Amino acid sequence: MGGAGTMTNTEVAVEIDGRRFSSIEPETVEWVWPGHIPKGKLTVIDGMPGVGKSTLTVDLAARATRGLPMPDGSPTEATNVAILSHEDGHGDTIRPRLDAAGADPSKVFAVDGIIDWEYNDAKCFTINLETCAALSEYLLKWEIGWFFIDPLVAYLEQADNSHKDQDMRRALTPLAAVAEGTGTAIVFLRHLNKTNVGPAMYRGGGSVGIVGIVRAGFLCARDPEDDDPQAFVFASTKMNLAKHPPTLRYRMVSAGDVAKLEWRGESTQSADDVLAAQDHGDRGPRDEARDFIVAELEDGERPSAELIAKAKAQGIHPSTLYRARRDMGIKPRKDGFGPGAPWVWKLKEDHPEPPIEYHTHERGVLCDSEARNPNGSNGLPIEHHQGDLVNSMGGSVEVAAECGVCNQPLKPSKYDGQLLCPQCLPGSFDLASLNRHHPEKANDV
Repeated sequence: MGGAGTMTNTEVAVEIDGRRFSSIEPETVEWVWPGHIPKGKLTVIDGMPGVGKSTLTVDLAARATRGLPMPDGSPTEATNVAILSHEDGHGDTIRPRLDAAGADPSKVFAVDGIIDWEYNDAKCFTINLETCAALSEYLLKWEIGWFFIDPLVAYLEQADNSHKDQDMRRALTPLAAVAEGTGTAIVFLRHLNKTNVGPAMYRGGGSVGIVGIVRAGFLCARDPEDDDPQAFVFASTKMNLAKHPPTLRYRMVSAGDVAKLEWRGESTQSADDVLAAQDHGDRGPRDEARDFIVAELEDGERPSAELIAKAKAQGIHPSTLYRARRDMGIKPRKDGFGPGAPWVWKLKEDHPEPPIEYHTHERGVLCDSEARNPNGSNGLPIEHHQGDLVNSMGGSVEVAAECGVCNQPLKPSKYDGQLLCPQCLPGSFDLASLNRHHPEKANDV
């Protein structure tokens, strides 16, 4: 050792690789669609089913194959395009759409999967290191300028949880390297999540790590300023490489047995404006919190600390989240043993579950262990105080549906979840106080 807390260069197995920025030449961002879709980067397009996301990508592909101006009139160079589609048939849907959009089909490649020559076997396309290496060679061989993945979640590894930030960054980092190494604009599609709260940038399905790694993001949604059910907007949700481009309007029109896009100029609405107009105006914060919980837990249990952080980023207060969780009957459980084991939430099954027990601690307040110290962190707020009624022997008390003094039903309020109603519990309450004020009830609790 070279001193307390230090190591000499001869003792370390790795070293930091770095350089001065003075040795890095500045580069100009290149675009396949100026100001919208960058070359050599990842871009995400979000939207609910039925808003024309796939048809929009076909429209862009058609323009790219012919070198036609982009929807805002900006110029582009003719290039080859590749499409990886899980939801639409190549022959009965994508090819007719390409023809309707005026594409050069000889410049559009359908990616069917992976051929494993070692085993002489065909495999499904999944995003991993091996596939990304093969994809890089394919994009370079055929000089692909645009590569569309529709949708992203269909091509993730089975072990990758789209709701986990770490999983998504690990899965998409090789794909980002492919884009940078080939100069191809890789564009993938996502559905929106089921929440009705938060900025448009965070409304795409899955982890915030997805929108974190892309350099540009867009939203396809119904046009709230047009009564036509086939009127939509294409709005920027994220742009790291330039200023946000204007929102564009488009309409889905019939083209034989398929649909094509008809672009209709600019809109003054932002992506946030569009989604805010579509959200239910009479819904309360707890409704939104319940929607958030359903969307986040529909694929399985999640760590509570992760949910709390994501909800907070979307404007949902932790206390609102906890109340919504209780409304839904979700009971936290500890995943593992020891102080570092995380608490997790899981959607309630149809069968009844035993009630959570709450333990006494400072000032005679009852709360569960997750609330006192979720994930071993003292920085998170106390989840709830399910009753300030104290068992002086340090025992546990189950949550009551009625007030322990007057037997009135407990109603949501700032005393939400307590064992006593506000009239019977003006402040902190213990068994001694109960004996003094309501001796006839003390033995019933």
